[in-house]
Amino acid sequence: MGLDQCILQEFLVLDPKSLTSQQKDRLLKVFDENAGVKLPSILEQLKTKNPFRRAIDLAILEVLGIKGNHERLLDATYASVAKPIETLATLMKEGQTD
Repeated sequence: MGLDQCILQEFLVLDPKSLTSQQKDRLLKVFDENAGVKLPSILEQLKTKNPFRRAIDLAILEVLGIKGNHERLLDATYASVAKPIETLATLMKEGQTD
């Protein structure tokens, strides 16, 4: 088993078959509200706490049944995910040869 498969097995992933009608309706509502929005790069979404990204993530947290302060959780998650992406982007840029 490759590293990618091992990591993916640990992710919380929504199983559409296990969602209740109410959960599906919640996710579909958020999808419908945001379907036409053109989002910037994921890094920009995280750094600016993009409201459309946030609406999607809040709905997913609710459906997954994650407890706690969702706003604070997203702020911390966005910061902790944005930093390594930014570092990786910088390293990749520095490694490019023109």
